Amino acid sequence: MAEEKREGQKLGDVIRERRNALGLSQEELAEKLDVSRQAVAKWESGKSFPASERLLELCRVLDIPAEQLLQQEATHEQARKRRPVRVLLIVLAVGFVLIWGGALAAAFVSGAGTDIHIIFTLIDLSLLWLFVWFGILVVYAIWKVLKRL
Repeated sequence: MAEEKREGQKLGDVIRERRNALGLSQEELAEKLDVSRQAVAKWESGKSFPASERLLELCRVLDIPAEQLLQQEATHEQARKRRPVRVLLIVLAVGFVLIWGGALAAAFVSGAGTDIHIIFTLIDLSLLWLFVWFGILVVYAIWKVLKRL
C-alpha cells in the first residue's frame, strides 16, 4: 500500500517523508549534504531538483534507491507536459458553449425563435472557432519542434 501511495507522490514529498521518518530537520539534512537549508526546502516544495552530484548522496542519507527519486520526478514532469494541451481543450470547449449558448439564449429571449439563419450563423461561428484553434495548435506544434532544435 505504501508503494502505491509513493507512485503518485512528487519528488519533494518523498524527500520530506523520508527526512521526517529519519527524524531529521531540513537543517540537519542540509548539513549532511553540504547544502543550505533553503536548498532542501526548495527540493521539498518542488521549486528545484537536487543537482546530480547531490542526488546519490541524498539517496544514501535518506536510505532510498536513486530510481525511486528519479521515477517521482519523471512522473511529475510528464504530468506537467500534458497541462497545456488540457488547457487548450478546455478553452476550445468553453468557446463552443459560449457561441451556441449565447446565441440560442438571445434568439429565444428575443422571441424570434430559432430560424435557419441563426443555425447557419452558429455553424459559421463554430467553424471559424475550430479554424482559429487549429491554427493555434499548429503554431504550438511548430514552437515545440523549434524549441527542441
